[in-house]
Amino acid sequence: MEYICLDIECTGLDKDKDEIIEIAACRFNDSEIIEEYQTFVSHKVLISEKIQNLTGISNEMTQGAPELQDILPKLKEFIQDLPILGHNIQFDLGFLNANGAHIHNLEIDSLPLSHMLLETEDSFSLEILCAKYNQIYSPSHRAMDDVKANIELFWILQKKLSNFQPEILNYISNNLSNTAYQKIFKTDSQETFNNFNNPKAQNIEIQEDKSNNSKGEHIFNLPERFSEKQILVKNINTIKDINKDFTFIPKKLQFFDVEKIKNHLENSPEIELSEKLSLLKVLIKYQEDKILHTLNVNFRMDEMAIFNNFLDKFQTIPNHHNLPYVCDYETFFYLNHLNLIPNDHEAFLDFDPFLAEGYLNAITEKIYPAKDQQEQVLGVLQKNGLGLEPYQKVHLDMFQIQDLKDITGSIDFFSSSEQIYMAYKDYFNLQIVKMPKIEKITIQSIFNQIKIPHFFVIPENPNFEIQTHHKAPHFKSPNFKANVSNIIYNEIINENFQNTIIIANSKDHIRSIFQNLQTKLKEQGINLLGQDESGSKSKILSYIDAQESPIVLLCTYQFLQKFAPDFPSIDKAYITSLPFHTLSHFYFDHIKKKADNEFMEVLIPECSSNFIKLSYFLSSKYNLKSLSSLDDRLISQRYGREIQNLISNYISVS
Repeated sequence: MEYICLDIECTGLDKDKDEIIEIAACRFNDSEIIEEYQTFVSHKVLISEKIQNLTGISNEMTQGAPELQDILPKLKEFIQDLPILGHNIQFDLGFLNANGAHIHNLEIDSLPLSHMLLETEDSFSLEILCAKYNQIYSPSHRAMDDVKANIELFWILQKKLSNFQPEILNYISNNLSNTAYQKIFKTDSQETFNNFNNPKAQNIEIQEDKSNNSKGEHIFNLPERFSEKQILVKNINTIKDINKDFTFIPKKLQFFDVEKIKNHLENSPEIELSEKLSLLKVLIKYQEDKILHTLNVNFRMDEMAIFNNFLDKFQTIPNHHNLPYVCDYETFFYLNHLNLIPNDHEAFLDFDPFLAEGYLNAITEKIYPAKDQQEQVLGVLQKNGLGLEPYQKVHLDMFQIQDLKDITGSIDFFSSSEQIYMAYKDYFNLQIVKMPKIEKITIQSIFNQIKIPHFFVIPENPNFEIQTHHKAPHFKSPNFKANVSNIIYNEIINENFQNTIIIANSKDHIRSIFQNLQTKLKEQGINLLGQDESGSKSKILSYIDAQESPIVLLCTYQFLQKFAPDFPSIDKAYITSLPFHTLSHFYFDHIKKKADNEFMEVLIPECSSNFIKLSYFLSSKYNLKSLSSLDDRLISQRYGREIQNLISNYISVS
């Protein structure tokens, strides 16, 4: 069978504003590339330095290129009516069709295919997958390189099909009729896949971590008398650092009801292809008599709106394991809230910046009304705000959102004993959140809710210092961001730093520093990784794991502490501005509104707390003794001295 693989390069990601600068396509079959097509495209918008660095395409290279409207007839003649392959192919075709291409061939997206057929990966970007699996072609953000790398990855994915039961593959094929995926999954097997039987709760097998990572004891600071009956708790993102002497409890004990998924697929013919692919990638992981946990399925967070309808929560934890249990904070608080942790257990809670947020998420009930309940949503909310089906989403237009605001008068519902809070974005997503009345969240208030004996490690003085850089520019100076970038660049080069962390206060600040430093550091053989500027968090963490050259990581302090990148060593850490941020939970939005003086009552204490958590993290994770501040306010402003007073028992400031 023949296919087309297609890729485009653009001046940006917005198909309504940005322009295509390169198109490449290959016609291929199951074993070879048959024919190639590539062209630059004329454009009016200049290619930015960021895109030039990413793609290697300069404005000079595209001079004299044909207009897109002259290219499209030739492109359509080349692709004919063949199925079109791409990695997130909707992006490429969406861009082309927005510019008048009118290409409506059957599509094959290697992104959901990778989710279905590969084991758990740190990242499902084309670049990361090809680096791991491809032998011949590598993507480079040049269109033809990416096309050939995508084709090789597709061949590899086809070979992976032999790892799955033929009857499951045929079941998937039958559910993908009238799509280009149908023949990919079709096998010669005549068996039918009907044996969907959800295993009983007592057959749950909690996985034991098989990692040989020896860093576990160091990371968890384990007490000497750590017993077999304790539950060890740590942020889920550092679970990979745990050694093999623990039993891992999956997040909130969520498992798929595979029989319910099968019934939904068979009885809902109107399901969109994207939703079908999401559900089918659950079923392809199914094994008879094995409970299918959410951790066994690769999925994007935006798919949880689909999966939430098919999840079971088993209200138990195993009691037959000899190893200590480990779970993340949110799961621990959730289990404790449901009285599922035996009274003879103890919990070891390491110091972590997301402890309060995990607690609030665990005791909060979220309701997502269904799409077809728009009128019911309005009526029910008008009455008492209750009674909606849980774990589904509702789509409301701007007029219905206005109706909701008129009904409620305000979205601040923190006045009754059982509050309801509504959050919405761009008029498309409604969440209703119910939670107990909470006056104040402190570490002590959290532990007052825990009903078992526990260890809690508050960091002692880590012998850590925040040093205000002697050249730190005034925060309100017009060239502040450029000056910060120059200071960092000069020190990295002059001091020959190998690995450096730059902690910024906002994504806008990250973008500015990234643009100032990327080219200059690249010329010195140093890889600058910017949060949201260098790809997904998984891609950034994969780059750090590979560690092929000196790395400068540019990110927010929340990103750094949440994902804890595994640098072998860090030479220097900078913070560009004071960390004035509260956690991303609606409770913290509430306390800001409630305060008489938000800055002094909320932001100053939170900034101080963030400094303490950050210093503990940098000293324990990377063995650093200091943090260089490029914000002079810590020593020049009155509120900076207030922050110094609040952190003085933990950190020295100079």
